[in-house]
Amino acid sequence: MRSAVLLITMLCSSNLHADVDLAEMQKYEAFDNWVYEAFPIGSPVSENSIIELGKLIESTEQEYSVGHAANPLKSVTYKFHGLEVCAIVEQTESKKAHVTQITISTSNWALSNDITIGQNLSVLSKLPVSPHEGTLNYCGAANCIEFKAKGNIINAIKINLYAD
Repeated sequence: MRSAVLLITMLCSSNLHADVDLAEMQKYEAFDNWVYEAFPIGSPVSENSIIELGKLIESTEQEYSVGHAANPLKSVTYKFHGLEVCAIVEQTESKKAHVTQITISTSNWALSNDITIGQNLSVLSKLPVSPHEGTLNYCGAANCIEFKAKGNIINAIKINLYAD
């Protein structure tokens, strides 16, 4: 009898643990979506939609290869005043771009939830996940957003996106 009770208790607690893990994973997946949509760049993204963000100061590119790519690729960095966008761009007529990183360094560029450079770190309390211990790096299942600060003031925002 005792082993039956122990077995039932273990099964119930493992099921409860699975529910907690599923809820936690759903929270991180939802945050991934938020990070992906945090900067209003549009989707699907093309090289032209990136260039149309503002006055392009500079772009640099280099060959990029990955084993399963159907088309030739280039890794391109687009620099604007206070904004840098890194993308893997398909070398096709449509120039589809897979954005991998966005770095914001001026208040001219706001996130979709109105977090901007120059705000107090306290605005980060509205984010639904906690940062990695001892950092200002907030991650979902695959995408991350990192805040840099001087004192308690945000002075840079870096968005890292998983590109498939």
